[in-house]
Amino acid sequence: MGYQESCQAGKDALVAGRVDEAIRLLTECTDLLPGEAEAWLYLGVAQAQGGQDAVAAISLRYAEDLNPHDARAPYNLGRLLQRGGDTAGARESFGRALAIAPAYDKARTALLELGGGPAPAAPAPDIPPPPAARPVETPVSSHRPAGRGGGEGRFYLARLDPASFAKVGLALIVLDGLASWPFNRALKALFHVPSAAALRAANSAAGTPGVASTPSVVAHAPFGAHHMAVRAVAIVFVLFMLPLILYAVAALYNYFSDRFGAPSAKLGTVPDALVVEQVDGTAFANVWTAVNGVLYAVLFPILAVALACAVASSGGKSGPILAIVSVIVLLAVLVGIAGGLGGLWLLTVIVIGLYNLVAAHVGGVRIRVDRSRGEWTLRGFVFGPSFVCYVLQKVPLVALLALALAGLNTIPPSGTAAAARHAANPLAHLGPGALVLYCVLSTIVAVVIRLVVYNGIGLTLGGLRGEVSDR
Repeated sequence: MGYQESCQAGKDALVAGRVDEAIRLLTECTDLLPGEAEAWLYLGVAQAQGGQDAVAAISLRYAEDLNPHDARAPYNLGRLLQRGGDTAGARESFGRALAIAPAYDKARTALLELGGGPAPAAPAPDIPPPPAARPVETPVSSHRPAGRGGGEGRFYLARLDPASFAKVGLALIVLDGLASWPFNRALKALFHVPSAAALRAANSAAGTPGVASTPSVVAHAPFGAHHMAVRAVAIVFVLFMLPLILYAVAALYNYFSDRFGAPSAKLGTVPDALVVEQVDGTAFANVWTAVNGVLYAVLFPILAVALACAVASSGGKSGPILAIVSVIVLLAVLVGIAGGLGGLWLLTVIVIGLYNLVAAHVGGVRIRVDRSRGEWTLRGFVFGPSFVCYVLQKVPLVALLALALAGLNTIPPSGTAAAARHAANPLAHLGPGALVLYCVLSTIVAVVIRLVVYNGIGLTLGGLRGEVSDR
């Protein structure tokens, strides 16, 4: 069926009380013509009649965004919010409906029922109500249907689009690094944190054990052929290897999401945005740890073997040395994988647990999404609430890590290697308070830059895309 046939059939099914059929048909309409507000309006009403309050609110808000002159969308959203106990939100929605169509009696009555004060006066009889004020044939009920799921607003990120993940991820990493550089330099100057080159020069002049002590080498190292080669390799890695790795990450996420179950999040709605109220930390940790396990087990050993080959060949050595170096590197990588994956899983659960704790008390991150043909596109973040949530989530963990690092800095180095590592640590001179403040300020700056950069990417390149479902 085409759009008109599906939309009419969905309306008929809704009026007849066949809610599941109505949701299916009207969803097909939104896939065929995602810019048609009428289909989203009726879909929202059908979802509300089916008890799917969270997704119904999303559909009704989207209908209002597409056609801000239709009073039915805010009216039905108000009924939905009223049913959920959000009196303030319902009153605001009914007010928007009356602002669009002052003669909309249903919205006027609903607002008066909520104690919204005197409603706007109806227009004179010779001014007919606007066509947008016609009611939906089956409006949102004031009672949630019993025995139907979906009302808790939990959505599952079933799949990521690998191409958009690689494109947006690469842009985010590159632009974030470029934007962060001057702010990081300013923070280091404020806290008198030396650069790597200055630290090498100072250690060389002081004759620190284990640190290169040839003045000419130190003086010319930043501009030498070795450093130029390292920078060239880094640029090649970012431009060519990183997109491939990001694409592989998204593909692996899709694979393990199918095997272990897709991670989910509980979403709420506010005007013009969704609120990420809670994230399933265990499911996300399972998938994320599996993805990293494959990357560590496949990609990094390949790079390690290539590096070992380069080291062996550069010294003019033959097979035995290459074999020994390769075995040592691979064993070190495998040991790191075995010990690191468990720590990664636990750290992921802790980080998401901190997010859920913050979101429960101050509100979660607010996101703007587009929905089209079963895909959601993350267009950007509402800056203020998202900034507060991310900072409150990250700062406690960063402060604890900074205190732990400050404690390690107070331990006197024993041995040449330990003295060299201590001398090469640019934060070793900072006391506990200064170190915590430095790390917290760095985190705040990083959050600001990341939000701004992603919002810019969403406006220009388009955001991350993925398949999201409510079951």
